[in-house]
Amino acid sequence: MLEDWASLALACLALHEVTLDPAWFEEAAALAAEIPERFLDPESQLLFDSPRSRIGAGDPGSAAP
Repeated sequence: MLEDWASLALACLALHEVTLDPAWFEEAAALAAEIPERFLDPESQLLFDSPRSRIGAGDPGSAAP
């Protein structure tokens, strides 16, 4: 899912380059700003492929952060 978010942000930047509409740049910036909030592990400073809320969700013995 991280790759999907990054691809969407890049697509917004491409639309901004073609249309020069600042709304697409703002959308790309908003998506990029949200990536660390969703995917960054604060302890290891590593990005996960799945949102933090889903890590460990399938394993009943682990607690999701």
